[in-house]
Amino acid sequence: MKTFSGVVAVGVLSLLMQTNAWAGWTIDFEADGNGADIVHGQRIDGEYGSGSRFSGDFAGAPPIHFSVEARNLSSGPDYAVAFDTRRSPTRDSDLEAPFSPGPGVGGPANPGNILIIQENSYGCSDGVCNYPDDEGSRPAGSFTFTFSEAVIIESIDFFDIETSGEPGSIDFYAELLPGTFVSTGDEIIPTTGNHKWTQSVYDPTTSYNVVGVTRIVFNMGGSGGIDNLKFSRFQGGPGPQGSVPEPGTMATFGVGLAALAWVRRRRRA
Repeated sequence: MKTFSGVVAVGVLSLLMQTNAWAGWTIDFEADGNGADIVHGQRIDGEYGSGSRFSGDFAGAPPIHFSVEARNLSSGPDYAVAFDTRRSPTRDSDLEAPFSPGPGVGGPANPGNILIIQENSYGCSDGVCNYPDDEGSRPAGSFTFTFSEAVIIESIDFFDIETSGEPGSIDFYAELLPGTFVSTGDEIIPTTGNHKWTQSVYDPTTSYNVVGVTRIVFNMGGSGGIDNLKFSRFQGGPGPQGSVPEPGTMATFGVGLAALAWVRRRRRA
């Protein structure tokens, strides 16, 4: 088993060395893909399906788009909603900034809009919910981000994650063929503590599961929100502009990531 996982890791690293992330972007839920402001209570689904906000990293590359889907595991609606933490009073004072530092971060945070799973459907029919509030059931539900092409996930901020019992998780997927996704691994959503925040930072040279990702699923173990999802385009090839990997390269890379994920699951069993 050690020999097999070592060989797979070497293969993945060799493909990773061909990858050049020349620029990165941050999804902060302050503006949509066209640059239009996102308001308190706005439902987030197709806001990033068009526009050129996530582009310009190298010549000839198309803008990166993505969709956001939410699933509420309680009686609430399946809505991902922007919550403006600068507002006060709101339906949930625990989501009002500033947030005290949680594990691994050095200071308070004033994030502006964060993304939550909406608890109620009051006034949401026009696309902007009247009373934004995060689902408090345990587990609460999930967010699913699906990107138009493969990316590298660099960091994610978490707010007011007070999970008790089973923690939440992040599942990463690569798209080997159109519509065919394979798991590349998972990470635990960190607990921040009440009215606190923390950040998960990923090193793509060691966290293989965040490289070549086309789908991310946040399984929220309870209440809380996410923000500042930093990512960059997954690209390979020589030269200052780089190039998008050939389908065969992506398939090989995806198989390697899937094999590593299988090894990790076997070790946990």
